[in-house]
Amino acid sequence: MASRPRTTYPARRRRPSTFLVGAVLVVASAGAAAGVRADREPWQTPDPTPAPVTATPSPTGTPTPTPTPTPSATKPAEPVNDWSYGNTAAWPATCKGNSQSPMPLRHTDADVVKPGSVSSLLAPAMALSLTATPSHAGTVALLCKGDCGEIRVGGKPHAIKNMHWHTPSEHTIDGRRTAAELHIVSFAADGKIAVMSALFDQGTVNPLVENTLDAMEDMADLSTTAEDIKAHFFSGADVGCGVYKGSLTTPPCTEGLSWVVTTKIGSMSRRQLRHLQALNGGHENARPLQEPYGRSIEWLEVNFAGSRSARAGA
Repeated sequence: MASRPRTTYPARRRRPSTFLVGAVLVVASAGAAAGVRADREPWQTPDPTPAPVTATPSPTGTPTPTPTPTPSATKPAEPVNDWSYGNTAAWPATCKGNSQSPMPLRHTDADVVKPGSVSSLLAPAMALSLTATPSHAGTVALLCKGDCGEIRVGGKPHAIKNMHWHTPSEHTIDGRRTAAELHIVSFAADGKIAVMSALFDQGTVNPLVENTLDAMEDMADLSTTAEDIKAHFFSGADVGCGVYKGSLTTPPCTEGLSWVVTTKIGSMSRRQLRHLQALNGGHENARPLQEPYGRSIEWLEVNFAGSRSARAGA
């Protein structure tokens, strides 16, 4: 889809939420790029440092209910609870477990490190078609039409069902937070969920992000390829990642999810960042960091040869 010149990006007019595939319209970077900022990781408070995207206060009014996660895009589930990003302390009791996401990812000597990469886990279809639809809290999601490929975690295939964005990023790696985070949500045959996350910061124009913004603005279809997904969303996919067990980052915060967070930071322009935030309600939509409670992280690193010092710069 050809990009169109724009000068300003006012926040989109609120549309009623229809349904939320995976309630996830959830799912995160040792190889941090220039421009990434530090984060002090208070567990229950938002990141104190302003993100590169200018935010406005969370909207007031009645929050939109969120359905229970389901791998089906044809039937919404029953609402769990009224909630908003402006008052995460009021989220339901199911969001107070010991395996919640996002959690801060830090390299430690206790971690398991193996050779591998995003490319070994991500297998998008050669051609993908997604359609933009209104989601919770004024955001926009992209739902898969047909076969979009799979994400394989722990040897188990998970069919890709939707993708969506958070600004700023929800996950941090080694104390650093970025300007945006893409979640690609997938479901296994038994209903288990895996989310692959890519981090982005302000930089050069990203052509696939531009096409995605066009689809989100027009509530239209996005057609892309596996080659473009890997090149423009996952920095070529020959990059490292951290794998851990967590939860949805929106109510009902269901636990038992597999998270795959890439460690190389992608790029989009400042204009694209502002446009993305405007399309997602004009306010931040990132859940505060959650305490790890001793959870371990498995790091997959390109060219890993058994030395833990090789993990930097994935």
